Amino acid sequence: MDYQNIYFIVDANSSIGYGHFKRCQLLVQEFKKYKVPSIYWFHDTDSQVIEKAEAMRVFPDKYQLINCLYYEELLPDSLVIIDSDDSYFYTTQFQNRLLKYKRKFMYISVKNTHFKSHYLFNQNLMAMYENYVVENYTKKFLGPDFFILDDNLAIIQPIELKIKKNNNLLITFGGADPSGLTLKVLDQLPEIEEQFDNIFVVVGALNKEYSHLESHPNIQRYWPKIKLLHNVEDMYSLMSKCTVAITSMGLTFWELTLHSIPCLVCSGSLREKPQASFFARSGYCHLIGHYDDPKYDQWGIKIKRLLSKPIVNNLRSKINIEGKTKLVSAILNPIELREATENDYESFFRIRSEKQNLFWTGYEKAPDYDTFFQWFKNRLEESDRDIYMAINRDGQIIGYLNFDQYEEWIAIGYAILSEYQGQGYATKIVKQATQLAKSKNKNLIAWISEKNIASQKVVQKNGFKPIKYEYRIRLGKEEKYNRFDFVVKQK
Repeated sequence: MDYQNIYFIVDANSSIGYGHFKRCQLLVQEFKKYKVPSIYWFHDTDSQVIEKAEAMRVFPDKYQLINCLYYEELLPDSLVIIDSDDSYFYTTQFQNRLLKYKRKFMYISVKNTHFKSHYLFNQNLMAMYENYVVENYTKKFLGPDFFILDDNLAIIQPIELKIKKNNNLLITFGGADPSGLTLKVLDQLPEIEEQFDNIFVVVGALNKEYSHLESHPNIQRYWPKIKLLHNVEDMYSLMSKCTVAITSMGLTFWELTLHSIPCLVCSGSLREKPQASFFARSGYCHLIGHYDDPKYDQWGIKIKRLLSKPIVNNLRSKINIEGKTKLVSAILNPIELREATENDYESFFRIRSEKQNLFWTGYEKAPDYDTFFQWFKNRLEESDRDIYMAINRDGQIIGYLNFDQYEEWIAIGYAILSEYQGQGYATKIVKQATQLAKSKNKNLIAWISEKNIASQKVVQKNGFKPIKYEYRIRLGKEEKYNRFDFVVKQK
């Protein structure tokens, strides 16, 4: 089953900021490329955000949203994606109810609880070191290899930076800044302003303190050096002019990372505390303090000291610019291929021993279990031969793919369990085989009996072209076999 509709449960307001919605908005755009429509379900979202949503449903409170999620008939073949700070959406009770009503769902989360979702996504580098408790069927997308970024960021080039006099400072804490970090940093400007030619203070659309910031004495005192900007549309252009930034651990930090702009960070929430500490310990930024630091009046001295130290933001190399595409492609593809292990032998033997699969591989009866197991083990150890198990969204092994690798090309073979045949899985397995071939820069070859019309259609759907034929002996009779090639590497 392919997903045909996506529901996003997401919030954005002055308390939690804009990042959740921005992330989901980028995913909506990516799903649209695959002609998969999305709809937002809001219950605690600022009107300025709602205006940006193309298709939405707004609920008076989360309980009405939850009841609709349980009891209403959703659009066919739907996936529910949850990106919320509301702790109820992570409870076992909520997850069990979703499973009871046969909802497929995915969490976008930095929380660590027992996840029963079908997918778990966390793009943070820290996620790769977390020991998440999940179900056997849960597919995990963890770390910056799946990073969700605006397509415009792909063209950003890192800039060579040094901390020196007459550089530009950017101060920004995202769309809402619920912890008032902008005000706290502005209080400390007398300690550091002389080091910079320009200081840009960017205030997001959801920040409720804008009027207080406008009248801040240090804004008046250091004008025109300091520039207070509200709801900036072209942040990337502004970032490119700056040589150091003071920020929190939200989306803006990662956008600065793509510019390779050194960052001094303050955690903006309880959730961001461990992140800020982790990245500072790892040498990716300097830590000023945390949102609940009672001694924030000493931040100015600390910032001045940190600015005198080398700051290198080399996180850019960790981020996959195409992470959004990789994530959505993996979600929409109902088949996962993974390399086989000895633990897969039972499934492999069952598939290979089915009557129809025996027939097309040229055997009259199933192989001896123990003898075939030794063959299977030997094959796993051979460097030029690979076996991949095909797994569906429910975590069930439904088939396999064989690779026999030669210098310039790879011969493929595949089989599907009879109960899953006729559902398009073979086409999707061969599609992934072509992607693997591209990564290995080798052509694919498939030899298929002329009588096996279904298999010939499968490879031709995936771009294989008939090249030649030869006669082979199968089940004691001469039979014509056609060769189909998928060309990756031109001669």
